[in-house]
Amino acid sequence: NQRVDRHEGFLKRQRFYGKTEASSLEPTAMDDVKKRLSDKKYKIREKDGSILAEKNRFSRWGPYVNHIGLIIFLIGGMLRFVPGMYLNETIWIREGETRAVPGTDNEYFIKNENFIMETYDKEKDKEVFSEAIEKNGDVAKNFQTDVVLYKESGERLPGQEVERSEEKKESIRVNHPLKFGNYAVYQTSYKLDELTSMSFTLDKKDTGDQHGAFTVNLMDPEEEYDLDDGYKVKLKGYYPDFSGFDKKGEPQTASPLPNNPAFLFELFSPEKPDGEVAFIGIQKNLEPLGENEYKLSFAGIDSRDISALTFSKDLTLWILAVGGAIFMIGVIQGAYWHHRRIWLRKSEDGIIVAGHTNKNWHGLKHEISHILDGTGIGEPEDQQESKEARGKKDVDNNGRMEQ
Repeated sequence: NQRVDRHEGFLKRQRFYGKTEASSLEPTAMDDVKKRLSDKKYKIREKDGSILAEKNRFSRWGPYVNHIGLIIFLIGGMLRFVPGMYLNETIWIREGETRAVPGTDNEYFIKNENFIMETYDKEKDKEVFSEAIEKNGDVAKNFQTDVVLYKESGERLPGQEVERSEEKKESIRVNHPLKFGNYAVYQTSYKLDELTSMSFTLDKKDTGDQHGAFTVNLMDPEEEYDLDDGYKVKLKGYYPDFSGFDKKGEPQTASPLPNNPAFLFELFSPEKPDGEVAFIGIQKNLEPLGENEYKLSFAGIDSRDISALTFSKDLTLWILAVGGAIFMIGVIQGAYWHHRRIWLRKSEDGIIVAGHTNKNWHGLKHEISHILDGTGIGEPEDQQESKEARGKKDVDNNGRMEQ
């Protein structure tokens, strides 16, 4: 709460200060000043002939407002580490595969029914994408995942299957997510033709006779494949992403994904009941323990596409938005409005004028000059400028004296 009738010593300490003799004042000077202050949107208070005019006092709250907004924003950021408040997780889901939706505690499941990829036609779209097609070959026009969202109904008990009800069936494309509850599911990437199985036949080398065929599921291979009539194959080692042999000659895998599958098989036949060892991979058919009578021949592959789906949930977004908005209000409040105060105090020998602002002193000086113009009250002096000018003058005088 600002006092109206401030002591003359207080007014002298203000940056703008001036005093006008009573003999040079017009009788209507104070009334003219009040009218001009009102025109400039100043709030005027009077007491015992003294005047306090204030404008934009609310701007002094700017720093408090933007700090409150900043605190709210930081609280929103901290809540992202609270489970259930924020989620941004990507999972790879294969065609035909059903996965639990992250963050739902196995309440929701999503199934990848089919992945579709469309490319620009080299003839139809040649005018627009000719350069890109010539440089990169196929250019993706659209890729989407057709999914089904399931929700479990009932309580999950150990060893008991729970019924799932179909909630939504939708195609997820780039910028067209699947939305349910507080979740949004985005199509972010894909991988074409991931190997799912490889088929082989067991052949006798000298005659070329086939003694059965078998298929290896690359995601869950079996340990033994029985081909009847005394023929069988045992899987001794599986290397989904074969990267070469180490110094000891042991095969290595770079990852658990079947990018470059290789196998160490043991081949059993009536002629070789103790088995023969064969190392099989893509364009690799090695016999590490010597020449075998039987070999494995490649018979075919199966593949499927994989989609990368990003599951997003953000319950803190509105807190961040509120905090950011309050922060900006405080910044604007403190930056674009300035708290200005002008005092006029009657004394026995004249009128004292003083002014103060928290910013833009030049603007206040110009405004006081306009308000006092023609009223007979003299403009206050900028005491800081006067002090600096006197200091500069003293320095110049001292310099000349030394010379």
